[in-house]
Amino acid sequence: MPNTIANRLKSVMTQQHISSIELAKRSGLKPSFIYDILNGKSSNPSSVKLVKIAESLGIDIYYLL
Repeated sequence: MPNTIANRLKSVMTQQHISSIELAKRSGLKPSFIYDILNGKSSNPSSVKLVKIAESLGIDIYYLL
C-alpha cells in the first residue's frame, strides 16, 4: 500500500477513533472534501486545507505530506 496522504490520514483517524464527519466538523471543512481525500479523488489538496486537518488532529502537517 503506497504511503499516500489518504493512507496517513486514515491511520491517524483510526488511532484517534475519529470519523470523517467528525474530522470535517473539527477542521471546518466540508465532509465531501474529507471523503475525496480519503478515497484518493483529491490527491493534491491545498496546503491551507491540509493545515486545518493537521491542526484539528493535533499532528504535524509534514506527517501528512
